[in-house]
Amino acid sequence: MFSSSDGNGPVLTAITSTPGSRSLVLTFDGPLLANTATDLTNYRITAPNGGNPQVVTSSGPPLRVVAAHYGDISTTSSQVTLTLARPLQQGTFYRIFVNGELPITNGNPASNPLTGGGGSGNPSSGVTFDGDNDDTACGNFYGLFAVGRRLAFTDFSGDRVVLAATGGSGLNVWRELNGDIDQVTVLPGATALSGSVVVGRGSSGTVPIGSVTIPVPSPLVLNGAANQLPASFVVVPSGGLAAPAPQPTATSPTPVVATSANLPYTLNITPVSSPGIALLPGIQSGVYAQTAASAAYPSGLWLVFGGRTNGLHNFSPSGEQSFPPSFQNGVIYVINPVNWQVWSRPWSQTNVSASISSSLSSTNQAYYANGDTLYMAGGYSVPDTVSFTGDVSSLSRDITVTSGLENLAVGRTVSGVLPFPSGESIFLPGTKITAINGNTVTVSSAAVVNATGVSMAAFNRNFATYGTLTGLSIKGLAQAVIHGGDVARLARIRQMSDSRVAVTGGGLAALNGRTYLAFGHNFQGGYNGASASISQVYTSEVRSFRIIDNGRSLAIANYRAVRDPVNFRRRDGNLVSFIGPDCQPQLAYLGGVFTPGSSGIGYQAPILIGRDGRVRIDAAYQQFFSQYTTANIPLYDSRTRSMHDVRMGGISLYDYANGQLTEDTELPWIDDVTSLVRARNGSFQEYIMSSIPAVTPGSTGNYGANAAFFMNQAVPATPRGIILLSRLRGPTVVGYMFGGIYSTVSNTSSNTFRATGASNQVFQITMTRT
Repeated sequence: MFSSSDGNGPVLTAITSTPGSRSLVLTFDGPLLANTATDLTNYRITAPNGGNPQVVTSSGPPLRVVAAHYGDISTTSSQVTLTLARPLQQGTFYRIFVNGELPITNGNPASNPLTGGGGSGNPSSGVTFDGDNDDTACGNFYGLFAVGRRLAFTDFSGDRVVLAATGGSGLNVWRELNGDIDQVTVLPGATALSGSVVVGRGSSGTVPIGSVTIPVPSPLVLNGAANQLPASFVVVPSGGLAAPAPQPTATSPTPVVATSANLPYTLNITPVSSPGIALLPGIQSGVYAQTAASAAYPSGLWLVFGGRTNGLHNFSPSGEQSFPPSFQNGVIYVINPVNWQVWSRPWSQTNVSASISSSLSSTNQAYYANGDTLYMAGGYSVPDTVSFTGDVSSLSRDITVTSGLENLAVGRTVSGVLPFPSGESIFLPGTKITAINGNTVTVSSAAVVNATGVSMAAFNRNFATYGTLTGLSIKGLAQAVIHGGDVARLARIRQMSDSRVAVTGGGLAALNGRTYLAFGHNFQGGYNGASASISQVYTSEVRSFRIIDNGRSLAIANYRAVRDPVNFRRRDGNLVSFIGPDCQPQLAYLGGVFTPGSSGIGYQAPILIGRDGRVRIDAAYQQFFSQYTTANIPLYDSRTRSMHDVRMGGISLYDYANGQLTEDTELPWIDDVTSLVRARNGSFQEYIMSSIPAVTPGSTGNYGANAAFFMNQAVPATPRGIILLSRLRGPTVVGYMFGGIYSTVSNTSSNTFRATGASNQVFQITMTRT
């Protein structure tokens, strides 16, 4: 049970009102700062507009809040009583919003979110309201609320639900935006609570009272009334239910080993062996694109920038040690996949300003290509970081700088970590430059290792998620790197700022003329081992908009956001182009992490986005493999109208080894290659294929996480990059996997820099129809 006492911010525990009253009472599990609790801009109440209440960018007429009175009930409870311009209409569900975001994440400099009070006696004193109840500070609250004697609504599963109170003033119902019930309160004086359920199509007919994964302490408050609800209503216990929400309406089929009888193709995965491979950069979580084939480069060119040059981040209390800025990739790489020639150019050596290139150097940007145009949104890093190399000696405060001296200045913080597999930090956190004398730089704390020619970084700002959307020419940027040209002009770089695209770990894709930014989080400050030192807010939304791009500037229009704080609280999954059973284009979001709570795991229910923008959760299937972002290959079989997505290893809830399928909630690194198939009837099934091979004897095949798949451009495919399986003839090299994280172990612990690294390995993937 999440609460103010855990130090992660106060949470909302009850919403109540009475018929005909202009008062709406919000109860919290701890004291608040009065000046935030009485700030009217923190509350919005809107009437329904007849559409989907999950579309939070569209609402009905506002019901004005004219006053807010705050009072402490005890050290573990407080209330805000909102006075409304008029009473709530009985039987009508209103959407309620409570602000829990700081200016740094919502882009509103005047934002004064609800904040914990009570002084030193309250662990959440000074901590921003956890409105989305995910056990991390900061987050907006959205809910549906109604008062009346008889309340009817449709829940998430499509059940038509009726709740009624006999006698007294009636009842209150607080629901999630997706329709499910958080709390039912029978008002004093009523003698009984009754209800009925008309089961929706494909539903089990069970109606939980209380959120399944983010429970409130008292989901059913009877106030002396008799509980006459039928057995189809189930009260969620205070600790929540064990299964992730929504619960599957059917048992998911267990993955099966692929054979020629059940899967119409095989894969041959081969490590590419060439002298040029050793010179390729090791990059994970970068931006990956490719130019069109040309006479000069018949296989096109690969373009890589951003991301990081180390493996999995650490879990240190210091953001500087968890995400060392020295591992930020500030270089643009162009790779010829025929002879593995590499061209490179640091952003710092281009005419692109740091205000623009900082986001392009960041990790976990969301991106997609539309022809020659590449769009990127968000990303996470330390802005204005500069790189340099040098020699250090243990116990000495002097650095002999061998390159990048011109970027350094007194007062900047320096950071450095020895590369994989050492993973040792060079300096203590917070070490700063105190003097520069020739090529000798003196710092405030002595180095703790000896190293020669090591890469380091200097910075003077904190980690941030960027609120930027950038467009550029893939061919133009590649040519500028190869020939040393004017990067800003040749790449036609244009960038806009908007807090609505401030996301890292999200997915970006185009569908039916709109751009979809699915899930992710806004992470401000250094990663401290559990969350951000300033603010971490999951978007819990599928956002979409139209990009207005005239080749010189960018804008977004027709913005829309669909919200579900339970099922959409995801990041770092796979947003994949699909073709639906009706042969229409779709998007599918597969996996993602982490379910709420300290023991959060990967999500399993696929989420489908239709060309009309409707978002549907397939609660009937629970994905077994590759919850984390991984290289994937989308395929369509027109003969059976089935959609296939081949996932290459990565990080997974399940592992298959020695004929055994094993669940591991620690989310291990795996070498399993699986195909998730959506049949013509809409059902899903996973097939276990051949594993990623080890590159050297005694090593592992644990590749794929945050890697890229570069498709062979000679392969028949749709414009959205879906390979047309029925048109393949004989063994076909469909493409290559490159980059990502390589892990020497299945489960990492302690210093992850010693067990994982950024991969520069290339794997050739050959597909044969069977």
